[in-house]
Amino acid sequence: MAKKSKMKFLVLRYNGRFLVKSKKELRKLIRDGYFVKGFTIQQAEKIALYITK
Repeated sequence: MAKKSKMKFLVLRYNGRFLVKSKKELRKLIRDGYFVKGFTIQQAEKIALYITK
């Protein structure tokens, strides 16, 4: 999927569940307050279980 769309996807573990979100979607969720205040996209990339390229 990432090769066709050229988007970067991140696999995160959040509240015991796996989340697979594009970097763009993740930015929107952070902005909308889905995660803890102060959580950044850099932190998400650091704790991601897998990142597509």
